[in-house]
Amino acid sequence: DEDCEGPADDSEFPESQWKLHGTAQGGSVEVTIEGVTVVLVTTFGESASEVIANLAGAIRNDPTLAALGTTATSLGSLAAIFGEVTQFKVNDPGLSLGLLLPALSAGGLALLTALLAGTAFSIMRRRR
Repeated sequence: DEDCEGPADDSEFPESQWKLHGTAQGGSVEVTIEGVTVVLVTTFGESASEVIANLAGAIRNDPTLAALGTTATSLGSLAAIFGEVTQFKVNDPGLSLGLLLPALSAGGLALLTALLAGTAFSIMRRRR
């Protein structure tokens, strides 16, 4: 089992992005969004892209999530979820989660850039 906490971002961008790798051997993928758990049963031989597409469809078709304005989309084996994800769990031995960073707004990206530049400057000053 792989279990991961999802990041949150209140911008117009997806709140989180999730990537799967591998080929399903049979099991499930669970995601909890806005307190609603969506469970997708995986079938032997499904590609990571097929699983992600099916999961995004299940999220879009959930009436409770739809009423909350939560949605999801897929691009290959990447899912972009527009809603607060508190859990993403893979219960299929053939699939694994890939590492992705949360989507950043323009302000968040500027802050990250400034922090990294400041850190690099500080390290360079110490080496003199």
